Amino acid sequence: AQATKDLAENIKEQEQLRKRLTSDIAHELRTPLATLQSHLEAMVDGVWEPTPARLSFCNDEVIRLTGLIKDLNELSILESDEVKLQKKQVNLSEMLKNLLDNYLLIFSEKDIQLTTDFQQDVTILGDEDRLRQVMVNILSNAYKYTPEKGNVTVELFTKDKWTIIEIRDTGKGIPKEDLAHIFERFYRGDLSRSRESGGSGIGLTIAKALVEAHQGILSIESEVNKGTIVKVQLPRE
Repeated sequence: AQATKDLAENIKEQEQLRKRLTSDIAHELRTPLATLQSHLEAMVDGVWEPTPARLSFCNDEVIRLTGLIKDLNELSILESDEVKLQKKQVNLSEMLKNLLDNYLLIFSEKDIQLTTDFQQDVTILGDEDRLRQVMVNILSNAYKYTPEKGNVTVELFTKDKWTIIEIRDTGKGIPKEDLAHIFERFYRGDLSRSRESGGSGIGLTIAKALVEAHQGILSIESEVNKGTIVKVQLPRE
């Protein structure tokens, strides 16, 4: 009886997630398309003059749509196990150092203290471009959700059979009820779906798929108003 009840609850939850996914996809496509339509109609009808600034705005919306469709296509490839990793020996210590050097200026714009603690010469067999993509998605979230004068710490170390990258921030955190769904595509605890703070909601889904393609584990711990810890575990062998 308990198993049947649990199954019914799981089915109900999955149905709610499917409905939310459909709603979110519709929202992500509808908003930029509606904006484009209103701007173009105003220019065609002569209400607005097609100035460079207005045309640039329309172009930005097209770029946003193209990026969203590209992300969805990439995610479908990753989830169908068709992704082909270009594996080689990657020095994670050097890769992370070079990547974070580029982020120093970005984080300084919000006066966020970026701290690193790397074990030297940590190497794994992996796809460097894909691993960099994982880190960019995670760091982008840390930047978005960490307030001014906050802290972000990136650690790299080895433990047993794992190489571990931990990204800690002092951001607003994730409510407990949302943590279970954090890797669902388009999922956001903030139902306002603010583009300014939420992005498209696919970045973490792609990051998880890429880590798992490396036979690794991506996990998240978080506490509201205290911060978030993202842990990337990659096999050493």
